[in-house]
Amino acid sequence: MPIKTADQQRLDSLYAEHHGRYGGRKEDYFALLYLTRKFKVDVDEIAHQVAFRGNDYGIDSYFFDRDARNLYLFQFKWSEDHGQFNRLRKKDF
Repeated sequence: MPIKTADQQRLDSLYAEHHGRYGGRKEDYFALLYLTRKFKVDVDEIAHQVAFRGNDYGIDSYFFDRDARNLYLFQFKWSEDHGQFNRLRKKDF
């Protein structure tokens, strides 16, 4: 399923607003978009937990939920082809 128009606009906006500060590629800002929505936090609260500029060593972002005492590790892959996810899951699992 392709990214929704509203989400693409928000991604473009995040990139335009914060690229000067954090650098990276537009695809890196998908992690920022996801984390701000999933955990209902502001960009400034979570940006330091996102790897920009490809320096991720396999982990693109993390979030520690103090209330639930859970550490979430995320790896994001950008692709225009949503079918790649299905092929990966069938192959790896």
